Amino acid sequence: MDELCFTNVDYVQNNGLTEASQGAPFDAIYVGGAVDSVPEILKEQLKDGGRMVVIVGRKLVQRALLLTRNGNEFSEKVLFDTVVAHLEDKSANPFGDFDF
Repeated sequence: MDELCFTNVDYVQNNGLTEASQGAPFDAIYVGGAVDSVPEILKEQLKDGGRMVVIVGRKLVQRALLLTRNGNEFSEKVLFDTVVAHLEDKSANPFGDFDF
């Protein structure tokens, strides 16, 4: 992000599944792997009007979701279906025996 010269972006990288992030609440949160359900700890860290992109589910069916916070309510929109590694599966092979 620094190389792109964005001066209005702060980014935080940590295990948001287990701990609150410094700098919360955030305008946007991206979760870099699949989870079984959207963690409440992440939802709590969104600003009102904030958005989160997260992949939910286990293989064979996972869905990329866009969550938007409106006060204490959250709207959810399915963006697309996908298959990615689950966050707690450090050595997961999301495509099983399939090889490209």
